[in-house]
Amino acid sequence: MNTLSAFERFTALPENLQFQALEYIEFLFSKYVNIKSEDVTEKSVNTEELTPDLKIFLENRLNDYRKNPDKVMLPEEMERLLLQKFGYAV
Repeated sequence: MNTLSAFERFTALPENLQFQALEYIEFLFSKYVNIKSEDVTEKSVNTEELTPDLKIFLENRLNDYRKNPDKVMLPEEMERLLLQKFGYAV
């Protein structure tokens, strides 16, 4: 796929999906920006160690989920609530 056709497809998306696509592109860029070769393998990905505070935070979130798996909010529902409260979704 060339740049022009990718851009045409991107601009044909609704604005809220364009925002999601940009977030995904940013995620991919941040994950693979330090890769020197075009061959992307698991070994070539820059893996940084999590901080102890972040590990504790993630463990707590996972434990909360395990205790209350029914209290999960779907991304669409979260987006609706953010739009309703703030006028935009993050």
